[in-house]
Amino acid sequence: MSLLDALVRLNGEVITHTIEQRSLKRALQIQAYVCFLDELVYLNFPEAGSVFNERSDCGSHSQLRWSLFHNGDEIFQLVLKHSACVNALRDTEMCEHCVMRKKWKRTCLTSSNVFYIIQIHPDKNRCIECLETIQFNRVAVPDADINLYQRSKPKPIYGFKTPRPTNRVRVQKLLQKVKRQVIAENEKAKEKTDKTDLKDTNDDTNITLEVASASQAASSSSCAEVIPVPHGLM
Repeated sequence: MSLLDALVRLNGEVITHTIEQRSLKRALQIQAYVCFLDELVYLNFPEAGSVFNERSDCGSHSQLRWSLFHNGDEIFQLVLKHSACVNALRDTEMCEHCVMRKKWKRTCLTSSNVFYIIQIHPDKNRCIECLETIQFNRVAVPDADINLYQRSKPKPIYGFKTPRPTNRVRVQKLLQKVKRQVIAENEKAKEKTDKTDLKDTNDDTNITLEVASASQAASSSSCAEVIPVPHGLM
């Protein structure tokens, strides 16, 4: 059985990406590291109805995976690694729960999510072409960060894995948690953008008022009435 047929039986349908559909509507934004380009891309979170197909056959309590198909071929996989602060991509101060993890066995308070895009199709140009139709922006990654991403990147999974009975429950539980975190991050980013825009607007308004005030003062000075002095008082 092919991967497509297996996913149809598991999920009920498989969405095949149409590369000609380049109109993008912004939704929940995520940032993903493209392993075959060493760049970061900004794209929509893979919700139901997106170009990505959920791979609940190979997810876990700490990893989610989606596949993008084009013309029946799997092009690349989007993989999420959900990590406690003790296993974060970059060294960070551990939360109280992680410091006492062996004794308390509690959930991390500052868990992080890192998305990766892994090449599956052997034609790199085809992967790039599909990627360009779903990205909003693409930026370079510093060399130091490239090493971090490359060391922590997940392995590709080829073909279909037989899911365990409890696997889909774990996947859905993690998916809901990650989505809540993505929503919170998007709201925080929007709030920051709104504050910046408001500050820029206020600065522009103040500059406009200062220019108008200076212009008015200059106009009043130039139009001031000159009263002649009577000869008798000279």
